[in-house]
Amino acid sequence: MSAKEIVSSGVCSDIVDAAITANRLIADVERELEILKAAIREIGATAAVENGENFANLAGELGKATVAFVKASPKVRKDADLVALREIIGMGAFFTMFTTRTVFEPSANFMAGHAALTDSQKDAVCLAVAIGDCHTRVTLAK
Repeated sequence: MSAKEIVSSGVCSDIVDAAITANRLIADVERELEILKAAIREIGATAAVENGENFANLAGELGKATVAFVKASPKVRKDADLVALREIIGMGAFFTMFTTRTVFEPSANFMAGHAALTDSQKDAVCLAVAIGDCHTRVTLAK
């Protein structure tokens, strides 16, 4: 019986039961899909490295899967003391890692500059800047 037919029957318990059943099926399929996406991420990572790209297109008979590697997205914390941070990491490193508009913002070279710092300097930066998770995204054909 389709969802429309169950709803049109007007029987509340049947509608609730069908919704619960559908929700359980969706949860089961989502678990399976995550296992498949993890495998696609692994295959895509290998393909991207081999091609020197930050994405990979993987073909199947039904369509393609695109694996995109999202870069880290640093954001300055609201309560950060960037003047003190500039003194800790030095002017050169600071202006490699930050640009100025009306306020200091992470520059395009932020992650490279961060990698070049000492551990104590990195700790100071992490107190001032929240570095968002970079995760791999998988897009499947519908």
